[in-house]
Amino acid sequence: MKARNVHSINDIEVILSQIYAILVVVYQIIQYVSDKSGPTRLDALRDVAVVTGGSSGLGYNIAFLLASKGVKVAVLDTKAPAIPVALVKYYECNVGNYDVVAKSLAQVEQDLGPVTILVNNAGIEKRGSLWEMAVEDIQLTINVNLLSHFYTIRSLLPGMIAANRGYIVSIGSSLCYTSPIYYGPYGASKAGLLGLYETLRVELAQFPGIQTLIVLPGQMRTPMFQDIEPPRQFLAPVVDPRDLATEIVDKIAHGKSGEIRKPMYVHGMPYLRTLPWTVQRALRWFSHLDDSVIAAVKSR
Repeated sequence: MKARNVHSINDIEVILSQIYAILVVVYQIIQYVSDKSGPTRLDALRDVAVVTGGSSGLGYNIAFLLASKGVKVAVLDTKAPAIPVALVKYYECNVGNYDVVAKSLAQVEQDLGPVTILVNNAGIEKRGSLWEMAVEDIQLTINVNLLSHFYTIRSLLPGMIAANRGYIVSIGSSLCYTSPIYYGPYGASKAGLLGLYETLRVELAQFPGIQTLIVLPGQMRTPMFQDIEPPRQFLAPVVDPRDLATEIVDKIAHGKSGEIRKPMYVHGMPYLRTLPWTVQRALRWFSHLDDSVIAAVKSR
């Protein structure tokens, strides 16, 4: 009986992987047809970029690619990158503190010029049950992952509006839709970020020179999640930060607003929330969403 069950699960995985492959091809065709360049394209002589959390991971790759196009880049982070990049200037900054952010950004504009590209990438994760997690860890997660976006946008957007030129990138997460166990503050901060982006997009509709982009990746191959075993990789392949950074910078270069959701399964996650909780629990079990986090926590 046990062998039959294993065989059935393998058959289901094969069928789902085939459906997934077809959906990926269909999505790429739709994306190619609908993707159009915007009115504000990258100009190395005019543009200055700020990347929060740009000393490692996805942020580092974004800063590197922007600098490789001749753009002056300022990185706001609590530590300097291990390998410096030409045209990238590092500023020590706690992005979860508004006064520190405002002061750092004022210094950036004094050193490099008016900021026209903002990449809100900084993020941290603290794991633990909601009734045991330290209040300081909860506050830190919300401050860095969510409030920092409010702080940088509030500081830089008036200048972009005055010049009618700007590009704002918000790095979110697929966990804004379905958060695993022990990730309460992280999931809440990313859900809040999605709400912030939706409001920002509506409010900036009257300024055609300012583009917005939200990025909702699944698990990335970065140090933050390196101890978590990816669940069901055939359905949820790990995202390479270099590939994602390339796609983000390409959007910036062509002034393309919108969203990036990778891998393909992220497109369906909003609809999973409409299902009955019993079905959602079954899907969480099948995907090993919670089991992979529990295993990582126990191994610490």
